[in-house]
Amino acid sequence: MKNYAIIAEFNPFHNGHKYLIESIKKNEADAKLIILLSGSFVQRGEPAIFDKWFRTKCALENGADLVLELPFSYSCQNSEFFAKGAIKILHELNIVDEIVFGSESGNIYQLYDLSKRISTVYTEFNYLIEEYLNSGFSFIKSRNMALKRSGQFTDSEIELLNSPNDILALEYISAIDYFNSDIKSQSIKRNISKSYKSATKLRKNLYNNKSIKSYLPYKLNPDIYLPDYKSLFDIIKYKYLIVENVKNYRPDDEDGLVNRIRNTLLTTDDFNDFIEKAHHKRITKARLKRLICNQILEHDFDIVYNSFAQKNAYIRVLGFNSDGQKLINQIDSKQNIITKFSNIKKIKDENIKNIALSELKASNLRSILCGEKINRDFLTSPVKQI
Repeated sequence: MKNYAIIAEFNPFHNGHKYLIESIKKNEADAKLIILLSGSFVQRGEPAIFDKWFRTKCALENGADLVLELPFSYSCQNSEFFAKGAIKILHELNIVDEIVFGSESGNIYQLYDLSKRISTVYTEFNYLIEEYLNSGFSFIKSRNMALKRSGQFTDSEIELLNSPNDILALEYISAIDYFNSDIKSQSIKRNISKSYKSATKLRKNLYNNKSIKSYLPYKLNPDIYLPDYKSLFDIIKYKYLIVENVKNYRPDDEDGLVNRIRNTLLTTDDFNDFIEKAHHKRITKARLKRLICNQILEHDFDIVYNSFAQKNAYIRVLGFNSDGQKLINQIDSKQNIITKFSNIKKIKDENIKNIALSELKASNLRSILCGEKINRDFLTSPVKQI
């Protein structure tokens, strides 16, 4: 019997996610499944479409055994630090045998080979990317040109690196190596059919009041609140134009970007129009939105960087079933397991406490955007399916 893990946003949970879970369970009937779920904000720098407890419930009802939180400090980062933060947590649990991810290629051996080869040309590779960026090319174009110029990658391999899930898969493999972890990796090819639709399209349909029920394995409450981007835009304007106390935030910041944000805010009253105008070839829309979220919440990147050198990890339980309860009992006894959020006050490790408090701020911001009560982290218990 193996313990598998999926790192996910489930933003929202849809039929494709159910297919991924069923693929694991079909191959090994007694497999146990841990989901490491992004909390209140996701990697593209946006508030999660549904709250973390609802998404946890969806996961448990569709085959997951234990759902843990991927906190804001990791979930709202670029692919490198998103992956490192996730693998750090799974590694320190000391119960995960294998992570499983969906990818466009579905070829784990090719991904392993690519990860190894990219690591051998890492310094030269980054230098070439910077050279092309400075020449005015977009990041994706610069990366592809750098790979081509190295002479070590075929056109099909470079094309694979244009696939978002394969890119993240490479970061997971790299992070496993970084932490010298024994966790293995498995890739399942994404299922593309008429019964599946991407999470991006589902979110767009939700905001356009179009039905998505045929793409979900559960009933959606018609009264559910979605994040209000007009309110978010007002908060952004307040932060950058009135408060003006905006600190540099690595790794997404660069010289002149905050001034660009301020100047663009003065030209429009629409969030999407603002993002469209403010991003540019060097700064993708996702990177821009991540930067803004981290600066609004005054997140300290040192929290992220310092956590990688620690023995302990942020381990917060969002939900479980009877098998998940057994998994909790197997987690390394040296770890502080958060089942009740108020217990963070008892945690002696200041960095883990700061990760928890950063998630609380992000969770409260999302609650404000959805017209909900704040401090729900203190008020909401883990979801139980027992």
